[in-house]
Amino acid sequence: MGKNLKGKELGKGLYQRKDGRYEARIFVRGTGKTFSIYGTNLQHLKKERNAYLANVSPGIAGYDPRISVSKWYEKWMLIYVVHSVKATTLSNYVNGFERVREYIGYMRLIEVRPTHILDMIKGLEEEGYARTTVIQSLSVVRQLFKKAYGGKMIPIDPVADIKLPKEEPGEIPDEKIMQEQEDEKCLSIYDTHRFLESCKNTRYYELFFILLHTGLRIGEALALEWCDLDFKHEKLRVYKTLNRVTKYYDSKGNELPERYSTIQITTPKKSASNRKVPLTDAVIAAFMSWKEKLDRDKEKLGKTKYTFKKISRSDFYNIFRKKLSSIISSNRMQADCWDC
Repeated sequence: MGKNLKGKELGKGLYQRKDGRYEARIFVRGTGKTFSIYGTNLQHLKKERNAYLANVSPGIAGYDPRISVSKWYEKWMLIYVVHSVKATTLSNYVNGFERVREYIGYMRLIEVRPTHILDMIKGLEEEGYARTTVIQSLSVVRQLFKKAYGGKMIPIDPVADIKLPKEEPGEIPDEKIMQEQEDEKCLSIYDTHRFLESCKNTRYYELFFILLHTGLRIGEALALEWCDLDFKHEKLRVYKTLNRVTKYYDSKGNELPERYSTIQITTPKKSASNRKVPLTDAVIAAFMSWKEKLDRDKEKLGKTKYTFKKISRSDFYNIFRKKLSSIISSNRMQADCWDC
């Protein structure tokens, strides 16, 4: 029988520590292990212990009641996530948890309460993370505890009732509105022609032309194969994209000692991105012009099924920024002249 600090008996497995907190020790049948839960209110602690004994399956194979949130995250990733999501999505899970590791990672899974989750959210917000980033991390934590609760590893799900408060509409400063309008400006038809003219002597002129006239993303264009192009019916198929992804796990699901980046061609994240794009005569001519370049460079590049072989994204973006910046600068100079 455990006792409180005054010597009064509290019941089997119940104790009061020197710091005033109460401790309930729980024996997990089938494992030979015990663990403790703590609280400042004895009655609440008893209810929590009883809820655990009623709802948590004793003796789950391989389950250690002292497991930390970080250790459970590693197991959860291996069992439920690594082999079931794309590499690009996997990085969202990894980054989402890394942001909250310092807040709850060290805690025992069974000890996490809603107040800890609320403190975690507050901490992320105080660090300056955007609301969407906080939501992403909370989503990972929510799935983490939902599985633990569903597997009867914990008596309560501390995230189940946690919702981020809605953003209250406020007055937006005029200068912010002006900046957003400036940031959202699109190229006019005239500036688009100027941009393409400035790119004519670059290797990627046809690619710039095709992107501007089809609305393809750069990753979608780089994943194109010649068999995806149907010049006869004047259309192309978009059903995959090229991405640079960070590898966190090997093919067997083991966490890598060192992460590295690689290029992968995957299906789009959203099914709506699978589509057929009509081709104008000018776009078909651009594709044919690019094919002529590839044919001339066949000895250097080798035969390939991909439409845009050996495209350097960094070179592409450097040329894009340089040419676009010159047009924007020119427009500003013209505007200044008009002001004068």
